[in-house]
Amino acid sequence: MVVDLANGNTVESLTVGQDGFVETAAYFGQPRSTLKGLVQIPGNALAMPITSFKMFLKDPVFRGVIGGYVEEATALLAQSAACLAFHPLEERLARWLLEVRDRINQDELRLTHEFLAQMLGVQRPSASLAVNALVRAGLVQNGRNRVRIVNPAQLLEVSCECYQTLRAYRKG
Repeated sequence: MVVDLANGNTVESLTVGQDGFVETAAYFGQPRSTLKGLVQIPGNALAMPITSFKMFLKDPVFRGVIGGYVEEATALLAQSAACLAFHPLEERLARWLLEVRDRINQDELRLTHEFLAQMLGVQRPSASLAVNALVRAGLVQNGRNRVRIVNPAQLLEVSCECYQTLRAYRKG
């Protein structure tokens, strides 16, 4: 999920994978989301009509599970804002790659440097420099439209504190 600015810039606000859902505004009964969804990495997804979703929200067990995810998404949004404000680009990139890896259970991420730049809120050359730094450190491999994580343990060491903070939050 991304935030689009009037000047055409985009920045990621929430990474959604197999552990979540988009349109969290529906949980609060809002007619539309303030965020825009982008699908970059192919995979399977389920869709539910909003009328069915509203009906299921009446079930306390369903509402509790969904509410737990909405709380987690809110924590991720807040942590992402702090991360953007205070952490260096390479650390943010390492965190972002690990977050995506967790959500799709794959080490090979099919994405471009342009897309990484959008997610990280930087210009493409800056994203490329950050990726190249991780390549030189032996943490990732980079190819045409792909980044492959080759050393997740070391990537964790390079990532900012936000990854561990959010991981601990998800585990409860």
